[in-house]
Amino acid sequence: MEDAVSTLEYARERFSAFEGSLEDADARTRLKEAIDAILDILEGDYDAKTKSRAKNVTATYRRMLAQRAEQVLNAKPFLPFQTYRHYADLADVFIQGYPESDKNLERLKGKLRVQALLGEFRWLSKAEQEGFLRTVGALSDEE
Repeated sequence: MEDAVSTLEYARERFSAFEGSLEDADARTRLKEAIDAILDILEGDYDAKTKSRAKNVTATYRRMLAQRAEQVLNAKPFLPFQTYRHYADLADVFIQGYPESDKNLERLKGKLRVQALLGEFRWLSKAEQEGFLRTVGALSDEE
């Protein structure tokens, strides 16, 4: 039981460090470390209460990341394209590393990737940008 407590505390510390460095390049590494610690608990021989706590901690930080991604997407004027790419990469760490799927985070990741693409091709006209996005499959004909 003591091992589970220390692993959960380590995960919380890594999640907290992730939150504190959200804008930095280190955020991805800290998030990966936190998720790895959570997975150690979820896949280990721990009681249901400890596993439930691990899931709750993860859900808290996943919601925090989703809320921040929404803020980034809604920012006006548009942010540098690297910012959108950074948050898409963070979302991807959750999506790839954590076993429970999150459709909202997947949707946000897609929107962030589109914004990053548009930032790189901002010199194109709006019609050219839409044509490009349709060509790469990031925009459907209905949109």
